[in-house]
Amino acid sequence: MVFYAAVSLMLTAPPVPAYVAIQEEVLVEAVQQHTKRNVEHVVKASVKAGQEYNISPVWLLAVFGVESGYKPKAIGDAGKAYGLGQIHYPYIRGKTSPCRSIRNSRTHICKRKDLLEPYLNARVAAWIFNKYRKRWPGHEAVIYNCGIRCCIKKKRGRCVKHAAFTRTTLKYNKRHRALWRYINGRETSAKRDRLQGISVL
Repeated sequence: MVFYAAVSLMLTAPPVPAYVAIQEEVLVEAVQQHTKRNVEHVVKASVKAGQEYNISPVWLLAVFGVESGYKPKAIGDAGKAYGLGQIHYPYIRGKTSPCRSIRNSRTHICKRKDLLEPYLNARVAAWIFNKYRKRWPGHEAVIYNCGIRCCIKKKRGRCVKHAAFTRTTLKYNKRHRALWRYINGRETSAKRDRLQGISVL
């Protein structure tokens, strides 16, 4: 019974979480539990991009941790994936691509090296998640991770069913939960400290 409940939850995965305001200092401390790097600029980029595209900065940070280890200059997939979110260059050529608005141009002029800049990369990742969330709610993490390779059923040349999860998306969710555990623990302890400071007559 528990097995079937777990499978049904995976098949109806919730959309990527919406933006929630969290102090940057708390986010930095939460991320520092997973890396020794200076991540202040990564956190600032995630908060700003998440606010713009209504994506939780905690989710973006979880993805960046899994994809690049919070390294803005990371290049993977044999030189095809760039930056924090390991963005593939061809995926950002759409008419609504953040590259256009950042460069104030009608044409797409983002170069591959531009994706190594933390804020632009975070913004592009948030834009991709937001776009997929509208079209395939509950599957955006899988599609972000492996694109058309995760299609398990096609109809008339279009994908009508995607995989419920991948090994990497399970890591996204695990890191996301770990970050939230730290944040909630920090808020709980701060609340407890405030209560202890109140004198009851």
